[in-house]
Amino acid sequence: RLLVLLSILLWVWLMNSWAFVHQACFASHSAIGMGVGAFPMVCLHVAAVLMASFTSAESKPNIDLLLADDQDIVLGGTTPMHFTKDMMTQRGALLENFFVNTPVCCPSRTTLLSGNYPHNWHTIKGGCMHMNVSNSDFKEKSLGVQMKSQKYTTGMFGKLLNPGGVSAYCAKENPEPLPGFDDYMVMCNDNRYFENTFSKNGKFFQSGKDPEDYLTSLIGNATIDFVKKSLENNESFFAYVAPHAPHV
Repeated sequence: RLLVLLSILLWVWLMNSWAFVHQACFASHSAIGMGVGAFPMVCLHVAAVLMASFTSAESKPNIDLLLADDQDIVLGGTTPMHFTKDMMTQRGALLENFFVNTPVCCPSRTTLLSGNYPHNWHTIKGGCMHMNVSNSDFKEKSLGVQMKSQKYTTGMFGKLLNPGGVSAYCAKENPEPLPGFDDYMVMCNDNRYFENTFSKNGKFFQSGKDPEDYLTSLIGNATIDFVKKSLENNESFFAYVAPHAPHV
């Protein structure tokens, strides 16, 4: 087995579109060195994990896209996370000059999922923080759909968008499937680490308040199950993992 942590440039190569990923990159990272105001959105650690490589010439590298919430570097969001920083910087790539044009929650997540700048999805009323994420054009451009087109088995675990952006997927009756993802566990609520609600592959469920129901553990365990299953089936996988922590 070969375990290598690649930079986001691997994603660039896989998407076969420099323009798509250029927009996605610059629209999905938290503002480093910028005052973010009331919504210091995310410190995005992007890594592509090449693991359990197979000898087949047609096999593709497996990719984990990790999105950590509220870790603004100016505010010291990553300061206590020594293990995470060491893992990312020593085994991956550190992007020292990286910016985002809209460092607030749903707009930044929207641009990561679509590869478009926020003005492409802006709506005056409603939406997910004024992002129109319910239209078919957005869904057809989603990251999962793009990765499926590259013959990946796809999974999404954690916070996709704010609650207003996932209501169609989290409906208790006749929910919409999450476009482009074979396996998913989408948070339906945020700012709750216990007794949260989820849509798991179209089935609505609520977690409890026992230690094993801790939000980050649920997301992590669902991700591990997806990875194990993909490896057992000899399938190249793309896992988009977005824990809510350390958001308060």
